[in-house]
Amino acid sequence: MDKPLFRHDCDNCQFLGNFQEHDLYVHRHRTSDTVVARYGSEGPEYLSCPSNMIRIENILFEAVIRSHEMFTKT
Repeated sequence: MDKPLFRHDCDNCQFLGNFQEHDLYVHRHRTSDTVVARYGSEGPEYLSCPSNMIRIENILFEAVIRSHEMFTKT
């Protein structure tokens, strides 16, 4: 497995590997999990969202792709 590229000091997170220069983690919690993508060692240098929101994020990502395609057609 990959090794973390950046410092991450949360004892509740489990390292999942690297992806596109990000360290991926899952933060385990009693009620829901959060996925984390760290891109630096400083406190705020990460992206995160509750794991149950991933479907919504994927839908919004598809909207971004379609928008880009619409406005870049010649």
